[in-house]
Amino acid sequence: MLCSISKINIPIPYSRKRVEIELNGRSLIITGGNGCGKTSFITAIYNYLKKGINDPQNNDIQHY
Repeated sequence: MLCSISKINIPIPYSRKRVEIELNGRSLIITGGNGCGKTSFITAIYNYLKKGINDPQNNDIQHY
């Protein structure tokens, strides 16, 4: 089974803003200067996905 992320819609860590990115099968390259939040952004995505995987009752993490 091939799985991919089609859309990212999460709050930006340490900010009041949200980011919404439609991937539609494309790759995402994250760039930015030192201290702009790249690692925090990736960590937020990781934690989001981990939360869905750790819930065995839910095989569709789309609604998290």
